[in-house]
Amino acid sequence: MKIIQKNKISVAPLFNLSLLQQECNSHPSLGIGVAEAATIAQTLYEYKLISYPRTNCCYLSSSAWEECLTVLNLLNTKFIIPETLSKRYIFNDSKVNEHHTIIPLELNSNIDKLTPIEHKVYNLIVNRFIENF
Repeated sequence: MKIIQKNKISVAPLFNLSLLQQECNSHPSLGIGVAEAATIAQTLYEYKLISYPRTNCCYLSSSAWEECLTVLNLLNTKFIIPETLSKRYIFNDSKVNEHHTIIPLELNSNIDKLTPIEHKVYNLIVNRFIENF
């Protein structure tokens, strides 16, 4: 993978819980309520498939760059990852509070335990994450 530096680009922000709930509610193939979206996010977290979901932050600390590269490499087996990655505005130490934005974590065997709707929400999180690079 080639890495380049970019500042801003018109891409939807990474998810915090509120944005994830809104997207799940308005997404044509999901249309689930906010409570169900929060429950699914919690399940994905307990399965160690996503980071802590109850966050109001849409940014990552600069120290998370290497972790993101690792996750992108692991996701490359099931998702299409761009050849050139951009270190974009999603890395902003001054905007990260106690918990950073929701991101996918390493794939593990729990992915096989997901219900179809949980899998769709997981894919939504992964695809938004990938779009931001």
